[in-house]
Amino acid sequence: MRSSRRDFLLKSTVLTFGVLFLFNEEHRDHRKNHYLISPDPTESPNEFPDTLPNNYFRLSSAHGVSQNGGYLTNWETSGGLFPTITVNGTNLGVRAASIEFPGGDQGLVYEDAAIAGLDDFTIFILLRPDQSASDEFTIISKSLGPSKGFSWRIYNSPSKGVEFASSMDGTSENSVNICGIYTPGHELAVVVRKSGARLSRWINKIKSEDQAVSAILFDKGASICIGGRGGSASTPANDSMRGGIKEIGLFNSAITDRQCEDLSEFLIRRSGTKTILSWGSNPLDGSDFPVSTGTIDTLVAAANGAEPTEADLNSHRYHHHTRVVKHNKRLWIMYSSGGTNEDASGQMTIAKSSLDDGGSFGSPVVICGPQSKFDGIGETHLKDSRISYPRCFIINEDKLYAVVAVDLVVEKNVVIGDALLARECMDDGTVGRLVRISSNVYKNGSDTEINPYDPKLAAAIFDEANLFGTWGGSTPGEPESAWIGWIYHNGETFAEPATLRLSEGRLLRVWRAVSRPTKRIHIQNSEDNGVTWGPLVQTNIPDNPSSAAVLLLADGRIALVFNPIMTPGRHARDPLLLALFDPATGVVQNIVSVRKGASDMPVFPGSFKGGSAAYPGVWQDGGILFVSSSHAKEEVYLTKVAISAGLDRSPSGGRMTS
Repeated sequence: MRSSRRDFLLKSTVLTFGVLFLFNEEHRDHRKNHYLISPDPTESPNEFPDTLPNNYFRLSSAHGVSQNGGYLTNWETSGGLFPTITVNGTNLGVRAASIEFPGGDQGLVYEDAAIAGLDDFTIFILLRPDQSASDEFTIISKSLGPSKGFSWRIYNSPSKGVEFASSMDGTSENSVNICGIYTPGHELAVVVRKSGARLSRWINKIKSEDQAVSAILFDKGASICIGGRGGSASTPANDSMRGGIKEIGLFNSAITDRQCEDLSEFLIRRSGTKTILSWGSNPLDGSDFPVSTGTIDTLVAAANGAEPTEADLNSHRYHHHTRVVKHNKRLWIMYSSGGTNEDASGQMTIAKSSLDDGGSFGSPVVICGPQSKFDGIGETHLKDSRISYPRCFIINEDKLYAVVAVDLVVEKNVVIGDALLARECMDDGTVGRLVRISSNVYKNGSDTEINPYDPKLAAAIFDEANLFGTWGGSTPGEPESAWIGWIYHNGETFAEPATLRLSEGRLLRVWRAVSRPTKRIHIQNSEDNGVTWGPLVQTNIPDNPSSAAVLLLADGRIALVFNPIMTPGRHARDPLLLALFDPATGVVQNIVSVRKGASDMPVFPGSFKGGSAAYPGVWQDGGILFVSSSHAKEEVYLTKVAISAGLDRSPSGGRMTS
């Protein structure tokens, strides 16, 4: 799929927040020589990682409150840890763990002689920006006193996310981008580290490149402003924080890369995101990863050279969007199939199966025939045509179902999710009747219902098809379908979700960032079986971008099959990588290429065809991983990957995913 060219409207949610979290002397655990954080005395404290040093400033005081030109000096009042805070008549709110800043002339100034003259430092923040804000606002800055402006500040830009700016005279800025990803109701973890004349930033565990900055010192007043920008004491700046700040802390040194990553991950977990996948320091293009040993490649589908017709499935010159599963000793591969061009009218979904683990495949069978007139040479995305793709395989009561999504083309690159259809795949290689499992009205051009709605089957598999399906669904800005396929977030489009179940109720979803220039995979977590989802988090895993596949191995590790960032001079979407992640830490353990150097040129040219091995599916059976992929969007391959000694942890079976 490709990104829609239409400008979609982002419907923002205005957030509300409560009381600022404070660090108190009693929270320190002297026995472990590090600090404990607890947002509320009634809650169980969460420990800082042991890797962090003990030179942490609490940014709190017991000296009471004094007004200073509309700012508050010292956050804590004598009334307790979580007072009601009012600045210039504005109540900043009372909640157990955060403080709300509504925007305007408010801020909290922290003054402490201990921070005066610091050169190296590390600041960390856990915040929830108000995404409805149309103008930038300052999150934290150095306060310099009357007419000095600022020497540094961390602020939120509506177009770029969280940024850092520095200036020694208040008239010029050295601005560097720290793009932030967050969703309503969830926190954003920000870590900023100064070292010498260079600055490094982490947003949700992702480090940006170090960049030279002007000298930054905690002097000239020895104060910092939380939730505002230090200007004149009598006339505070008007770009104050809008949104919630939950935690802020300061180290009096530039902590190490590992410590910054640990701290960022710690803050992310406090914000509700449970699993973060990390690429580590590996090269982004995958060029240094060897092809896995013990692999066997089998050609599953290719055009026979005849003129493409609906009836002759072997004549089709477009094959893409692969899924693979093994059930009751039969291996199935499902894929989209069309005449010549991508997503042309009547694009079908077909499948082949094998009884010898992919050594040979039988004849293709139709899972979903044309849902509009089949056109062997038709154009891509013809208005009012229908196209179908494989959404997922589902096993229910020991029966295997192939689920297909049908989209209605509104215009180029804009579709509406029209129907979800399902077909049982029999143990003998045949298929059952095609039935509709989506309840919305679905009719063809003559207003005759094509497939009857099966409420019994829908009740059994629709929810799982929604959670674990990858393709199909409405592009943002069109009437929403009942099944997920696309989201529009923070000015960017995300699509082709791949989802796996980590444990009972816990899900991990991997998104393709269709339009993000950062070219990184994004993930989400759910702790309630997909009813709600945590923040959309940018990982540091390279993304071409193209569709990925995920699988929870029998030994608990997370397998990700995907295309890394393309290196100039290399084939598009090459290589196809397999990465295995530790489920406890989220850190990648093994990376191999399962396909590398495959041709990206189709035998029969067509619109939007090309690219090497891509759009994979993955399944585990004992010591074998089955990886399906399309090549140049024309041929379908199966790659069997033996889990070698370097990858083996005594796997014993597969688990159903997308």
